[in-house]
Amino acid sequence: MRREIAALAAITLAVSMLAACGVETSEVSMPPANTELPADTALEDWSAENAQTLRELSGLLGMTDGESAAVLGGGEQNLAGDGTTLIGRIYTAELFGETVKPTTMYDASGRVSTVSVYLAGTESSLYYNALENAYGEPSDASAAAGESGSTWVSWDMDGARLKLIQGYGICSLEISAAPAE
Repeated sequence: MRREIAALAAITLAVSMLAACGVETSEVSMPPANTELPADTALEDWSAENAQTLRELSGLLGMTDGESAAVLGGGEQNLAGDGTTLIGRIYTAELFGETVKPTTMYDASGRVSTVSVYLAGTESSLYYNALENAYGEPSDASAAAGESGSTWVSWDMDGARLKLIQGYGICSLEISAAPAE
């Protein structure tokens, strides 16, 4: 009987903890509604503007909310559904000839740990070619589609890892700290 009560208590605690983990956001960055790239977009032609935008985005890593408010026009705070929990910031930027909405996520210490950018194109090969032209061969890649159905390639640059992800017709970039060697 004690085992059953202990097991029920453990299950109840686990379910309660899992329920508390779900944080609903009030605003969510989603892939652009228009998934057509501009007709004049030649992604293989890397531009100084693309390089500058990616430098600014990777420069957000490790910043506090106050520090990140001075980058890319400041963006706006992204609060959880409770209206008080700060998740990160949502910015507007130009990248690959697209207007994108980069979003940050803060870690437990309140510093930017990840920057995510949904891209308009549905095929990552276009972006891959541009990134390979700019940064050379990727430093890592997924061997096959994972459980989520996505594949990725990444480049390590200046202390940051730039990951190009494709899954189910959606392309995105994720910028995080490069792993220590």
